Amino acid sequence: MSMPRTGAEAFKICRKNKSVNCGGMQGGGNKECFELLWSLFRSGEAVTLYCPAVYREGTSHFVKDNWGIALALTSQRLILAWKWGRKEATESLSISTIANVNIKKGAVMPYDVVTIRTPTESMELNVHRTYSRQLYDALQEAIDSGMVPPAPAAQPAPALSTVEEIAKMKELLDAGAITQDEFDLLKRKALGL
Repeated sequence: MSMPRTGAEAFKICRKNKSVNCGGMQGGGNKECFELLWSLFRSGEAVTLYCPAVYREGTSHFVKDNWGIALALTSQRLILAWKWGRKEATESLSISTIANVNIKKGAVMPYDVVTIRTPTESMELNVHRTYSRQLYDALQEAIDSGMVPPAPAAQPAPALSTVEEIAKMKELLDAGAITQDEFDLLKRKALGL
């Protein structure tokens, strides 16, 4: 895949394949989506793949309906961009956070459903078969090889006050992430009991 200099150029290249509808909501990102996507690239970031896709409703927080997006896979991350008029949304997933990727035949021809999972979320994309296998293979290779960029070193978090620490634990309890017994134990520990 040739590397265009602009998002508008990328849009034209994708559109040359007549079976890939880049023009609207159901077929993938419009020209504005690709221009927004191109504005997000970092200096020196190698683009492996770019294509239109449809973000499937209810699979994450990125956009809430089945919207056409522009997608790029770079040496460091997966980038999604949506723009319609003055409204826009972007999301970037570090390749190192992707835990699993699956591909299955979509209900609507000629799209496949590519499911991408991180430890905290799962998203589904309808991707034209022209690009779906390339996307899947590239992500799977990054996962299998372990040659993903190292996660940035975590900065030490500022110390929480006892009240803040207990409030955070209560949020975990309310979210179902810990049990009442675990909460009680952590609370006693925070209080020094």
